[in-house]
Amino acid sequence: MLKRFSSFSSTLLLAMSSLTITSLTSQPPPVFDVVVIGSGISGLLTAELVLGSMPATKVLVVEKSTQIGGRAKIISQNSPFDLGGAWTWSDQRLNALTKRLGIEKFKQPSDGVDVILQDLYGGGQRQLLNTGGQLLACGPGAERLQGGVGGVPVKLAEEVVKRGGEVRLSTSVTKIGLNNDIVTLNDSIQTKFVVIAAPPQMIATHINFSPPLPSKQTSSMLSTQTWMYNTGKAIVEYDKPWWKEGEGKLSLCSSGTSRLGGHVEVTWDNSDYGNGKYAIGMFVKEGANEENVRAEIAQIFGSDGDKIKGITGVDVKIWSDVGVPGGSPATYGSRILREEHLEGRVVFSGTETEDEHGHIEGAVISGERAAETIIAKLRGEMKAEEL
Repeated sequence: MLKRFSSFSSTLLLAMSSLTITSLTSQPPPVFDVVVIGSGISGLLTAELVLGSMPATKVLVVEKSTQIGGRAKIISQNSPFDLGGAWTWSDQRLNALTKRLGIEKFKQPSDGVDVILQDLYGGGQRQLLNTGGQLLACGPGAERLQGGVGGVPVKLAEEVVKRGGEVRLSTSVTKIGLNNDIVTLNDSIQTKFVVIAAPPQMIATHINFSPPLPSKQTSSMLSTQTWMYNTGKAIVEYDKPWWKEGEGKLSLCSSGTSRLGGHVEVTWDNSDYGNGKYAIGMFVKEGANEENVRAEIAQIFGSDGDKIKGITGVDVKIWSDVGVPGGSPATYGSRILREEHLEGRVVFSGTETEDEHGHIEGAVISGERAAETIIAKLRGEMKAEEL
């Protein structure tokens, strides 16, 4: 698999560099007003909104990965194709956010005929049909974002740094405790409040709280299935859209190879024609890799000419690192997932905590909710100090 990571603005990199220099001095560590754990849309939106409302606030966002975005992940800024959540529908809060950030939307491409593989004689026969979009994985009415959904956290991170906040990558939080109204993370980072914008299963299995979470809340977190867990996506990039050339234009929708013992489940046109970016997107099964994806694309669409030779990159992502096996979506949006901890100094967010769970809209709603909560708490403390 080709590994490529998103690059951030020079201001973001400069801010991260200055953090490293500061950590080497003998000065006592700063006490932040709020630390946000998780750099997906929910976490970064919370940080951006808090700084927008209270510019003097000391805000830190920490992310365990080497790349921001969480489950809103693009391959890179040069290849803005989503390996995580990708489609939007009539999502009012997300629409308002993308408009504010200056991000344009476009309809999911679906013109052309579909490819259906049939195992008529044991070899996988191809049949071309116009199904009217019935094979489209996202269903009717879906839209995508220019620059990918993963471009949203990139822009939010830039805003956080521009407004004086800090973002630290490769920073895992495994321990959270409370002492004299100060929350300590990993015995080193101190803050007044914490927002944890992460899947409930990851919180319950990877963070040790002192005092511990209530057993009922821990149980609910463990039983809440993580959105995207074990979902597999692959992106095959091309230098030109061969499927739009000639008379037999394809929609790139296909029934995949999984029914024939392969790894590709369904495919779609993942191109952003407005920006001259061309790709086939697909859901894949566990065990998919660059080699078998290339082979199965040839099996579906044919191996002649540019269908194989024009490939400029193949990326595969199996989302096995965002949750644990088991769980159910039945507890999505449950209030117990949002119950605050450590005397109200730890706030939980993330798409699973909202009624719009499992969608990007849920991440936006939870990010806004967490920001409103933190702003109210900070203002409450300011008033108490004035008395």
